[in-house]
Amino acid sequence: MRGHKQLSKRMIALQLAIRETRLSLTKQERDRYQAAVLVWEEEGGRSSRWLPALDFFIHA
Repeated sequence: MRGHKQLSKRMIALQLAIRETRLSLTKQERDRYQAAVLVWEEEGGRSSRWLPALDFFIHA
């Protein structure tokens, strides 16, 4: 039984690490996308900020 408890704790720790990594990557992707939109707008593109926000929250 002791080995089973240790395995369960390791699995939970691994799942938490995966979730934290996924969240971090999602935030980085969002930040890069927002930076790209800013550059595009500064170069003369029309404003479309509401689209990335909606798209991001639907998929996140």
